[in-house]
Amino acid sequence: MNKVFQRITSLVITMVLLFSVAVVPSYAADESDDSYTPLTTREFISNVKTINNAFESMLGFRLLPEEKLQIKVDGFLNEIFAGIKEETEGVIDCELLIENLPSLKGNSNEIKSLLKLDMAVVEPALQEMADEFYADDNVIAGFAVSFMRAYLKTIDSCELYSVPVEGEKGKYELCLVLNFEYGESELFYTGIIYDAVNNTLNSKDNTGVLGIGFVLDTDDYVISTAVNSWQRGFGFTMAYDIFCYVTKLFDYVTVRVKFEYDNREWMIQLWKGKYLVAPGAEIGIYNRETGSTGTFYNCAADEDMMVMSMKLYHSDELIFEMEPTLHWWLTGFKLHPKAYVPSSLTMNGAIDFPTKEMATLFAESAEATGEIEANQNGASVSFVW
Repeated sequence: MNKVFQRITSLVITMVLLFSVAVVPSYAADESDDSYTPLTTREFISNVKTINNAFESMLGFRLLPEEKLQIKVDGFLNEIFAGIKEETEGVIDCELLIENLPSLKGNSNEIKSLLKLDMAVVEPALQEMADEFYADDNVIAGFAVSFMRAYLKTIDSCELYSVPVEGEKGKYELCLVLNFEYGESELFYTGIIYDAVNNTLNSKDNTGVLGIGFVLDTDDYVISTAVNSWQRGFGFTMAYDIFCYVTKLFDYVTVRVKFEYDNREWMIQLWKGKYLVAPGAEIGIYNRETGSTGTFYNCAADEDMMVMSMKLYHSDELIFEMEPTLHWWLTGFKLHPKAYVPSSLTMNGAIDFPTKEMATLFAESAEATGEIEANQNGASVSFVW
């Protein structure tokens, strides 16, 4: 499919999800029940309007235009959006957010007029430039140019709907129609696949929705990591955790279990806490050559993946359960009315190791942290943290 419009589809979906990032600073801890009080979508939109009015009063212009981007959504997305609203008790309302996305038509036309752009020349040039970036795996630059191309063509409205995937029973692909200001329309397939049998939203190649690395279970609204997620190629370093702490987008605790086995250094890291607007937890498997320095580890290769499972509790409430899965990074992030402070969460996990010896090394190292209770049964270890 045309990668320009795959990225535009990504932008539309991402703008919906950006609500999560926008509300993070407005979460306040409620010590009475160890939870965070969230800002709802409706409150968020109201705050944006207040900021917009303030800009107009002080500077004479509105930060965002009053005109809204018209997006028509049909098919399975409507059901998923309704489910998210119900699951979060209205905290996240994707439909309301979509209805309030601002139109960028005015700004687009002003830029073209100011720069005296001839789109008959500019558009194919931008398309060629974007294709070159994508061919060189420079996704960031490719996306920037792709977005500029569609933006300058002046998007008037969008339509999202699904079609059955040929030869794949119960699978549907999301399609995007972009209607431009001067009557031209383009139809593209997004690669977003809804599996009505397994109730998941993923991609064709199991790299997560739009290749961002995450899968949505539409049965219980838990987001998890795809095995082939792009993050796998970047390994792990402590800098990632430091970044998360500094940005304040997350509030989690973590513990690292380290041991040596089979002439390699292994690290199995656990996390639990608040991820944007969701309570969540993670188990990651990493290794590196013996004697390595620094904090960098490689993500486990296919042959080093293990069957893992976990349950996350808040007091006696089961927030979610991840069934036994062969993985290198088992994650779960529950769309929920509340997020919780990390100390109030309990992870019950289990890992099936390739050998009893490796299981013993993990269990002993886990107990040595002073934070994890481990119980070994042959090559399997269950633990509570």
